[in-house]
Amino acid sequence: MRASVSIPVRFFSACAILLLGACAMSGGSKSDIELAQFLQLLPGRYDNHAQALAQTSGQAVPDELLSIQRAYAPALGKYVFYVQQTAADESYRILAQRLVAIDKNDQGGIVQRDFAFADPPRWRMAAEQLDLFKGLIVDDVRGVVPATLKFDAAVLTMFSATRPPVLLRFERRP
Repeated sequence: MRASVSIPVRFFSACAILLLGACAMSGGSKSDIELAQFLQLLPGRYDNHAQALAQTSGQAVPDELLSIQRAYAPALGKYVFYVQQTAADESYRILAQRLVAIDKNDQGGIVQRDFAFADPPRWRMAAEQLDLFKGLIVDDVRGVVPATLKFDAAVLTMFSATRPPVLLRFERRP
């Protein structure tokens, strides 16, 4: 039995292939190709359910969900993502939310800038209404240092929103 692939998945896969091909044909550098791959792989839904079940340390690991969506926020950059961290058992309970801008530095490496919201309750519905970011201005956010997301294949690591912070390991959800 052949598994069906949805139209959006086919569309985005085709766009990524065309983008990578265009980078290669236009003499695009390795960093351009890596950035294009990263931008395609990053959005999605992640959870740390496996880590929460396998708690080996004395510190409790909260079971959380992570949603990363592409956002149009020209005030922050060309490649911006909305990141929302929620409790796994209560997805309406937002633990943390931020904007992450991805770009290249002068050396060709991928650079991440994180932004916290100056007034978080104002942006609670952003996951359902990504158009809210079109009107975002720089005063609506504060820069956060250091960058909080670390991406490797289909696994993201970041610190929890709980106190004391716990290093969480999120895996892509199907």
